[in-house]
Amino acid sequence: MKGERDNTRGPKVGVILCTFNEAGNLPVIVPEILSKGEQFRVIVVDDNSPDGTGRVAGELAARERRVSVVHRPGRLGLGTAYLAGFAAALERGMDVGITMDADLSHNPDLLPQMVGLIRRYDIVVGSRLAEGGGLEGLGQVRRLFSLAANVYLRAVLSMHASDFTSGYRAYSRRAMEALLKQPIRGRGHSVLPELLFRAKRLGFRIGEIPIRFRRRHLGKSKVGFKAIGESLLVPWRVRFACRREPQGGDSQ
Repeated sequence: MKGERDNTRGPKVGVILCTFNEAGNLPVIVPEILSKGEQFRVIVVDDNSPDGTGRVAGELAARERRVSVVHRPGRLGLGTAYLAGFAAALERGMDVGITMDADLSHNPDLLPQMVGLIRRYDIVVGSRLAEGGGLEGLGQVRRLFSLAANVYLRAVLSMHASDFTSGYRAYSRRAMEALLKQPIRGRGHSVLPELLFRAKRLGFRIGEIPIRFRRRHLGKSKVGFKAIGESLLVPWRVRFACRREPQGGDSQ
C-alpha cells in the first residue's frame, strides 16, 4: 500500500512503537500521539507479548484507521523490531519514521518539533544528555551509567553524539530505506548506536534536540544484564566489520 504525501498537512509520519508487555501503556500513549495532528500514524510492532499487548493494539487499530499493527511470532529483539517498523512505515507511504518508547518515558509533545527538524537533517535524536535534556525520576546510578555508556561508545565508534542510546529518534524516508539495506548486527539495544554509526558512515546528516526522559508509566524495564553485555560488544564488532564491508551504496 503506497501512500501519497498531503502537502496541506505536511509529511506523513509513522510513529513506531516496538512493544513487549505494554498492554497497560498503549491505550494511553496512542491517543496522545494521534492528538498531535492528522499527519501522524502509529505502527505497533509487537513480539507476541504474553500480557496481550498485540490484542490491545489490534483493538486500537480496529477503532482508529491511523493505527496499524505488525504481529511477530515471538520475542525477536529490539533491533529486528526497528527494522520491521521501518519496513512497515515505508510500505504505508510514510515520509518520516519516528521511534519512541511505548511506556510514556518519551514526551509526545516533541513529535511536531522532530518532524520539523527532518527538513534539515536525515536523523534527529532526542538526546537526554544534550544541554537542556535530562532524566526525571531516575537515580544517580542510572544517570552515571548513561554518561559512562556514551563516553564508551564515542571512543569505540570514533564519532560524536551526545546520546547514542536514546530510542527517541526521527528518520527521513531515505535514511530508513538505506538502513534497511545495511547488515545490521545488533539484536537488542545495541542496535541504537549501530544505526547512528552506519548512518554517519553513509553520509547522512544527524541532528539532535534535548529531551527530558521520564520514568516509565507502567511495567518493568526490558534492559537486563544480557542487553548491557551485548551493548558493550556489538559496537566493536560493527566497527571492525565495516572495515571489510563496501561503503554501503549511495545515500543521496
